[in-house]
Amino acid sequence: MHVEIAEQMRSGAKQCSGVQQLIIESFANALETIPTILAKNGGFNASKIIAQLRNLHSTKGNEWMGVDMTTGSVNNMITTRVIEPTSIMLNALKSAVDATEMILRIDQNVFLKPGKTLEELGIM
Repeated sequence: MHVEIAEQMRSGAKQCSGVQQLIIESFANALETIPTILAKNGGFNASKIIAQLRNLHSTKGNEWMGVDMTTGSVNNMITTRVIEPTSIMLNALKSAVDATEMILRIDQNVFLKPGKTLEELGIM
C-alpha cells in the first residue's frame, strides 16, 4: 500500500512545479522506506523487492501488492491476509505530515528573512 500511495503522489507531482514537486516526490520516497525496511529486516534483497513493487504498482490492478515476509517476495496482501487498517495508516500519515510541517516552520524561522512565510514562497 505504501508503494501505491507513493506512485499516486509521484503521478500528481508531475502536475506541480518547482519546490512543490520536490516536496511531493520526497514524501513519496519517504513512504517507500517502510517496505524497504521491512524487506531488509527480513533479510531479503530490498532493492530487488522495491523495484518489483514499483514495476507492479505502475500498472492497474496491482494496488495491493506488498512485501511477503514469509517468502521474501512480492505478493498480493489481500490474498495473503495481511491487511493494515486504514485508520492506522491515516494516523501515521497525518503524524508524518504534522512533523514535517513543524520542521518546515522551524526552518522558516531560522533560514528565512523576517516577514517571509512559507505561503509567500508557494510551499504551503
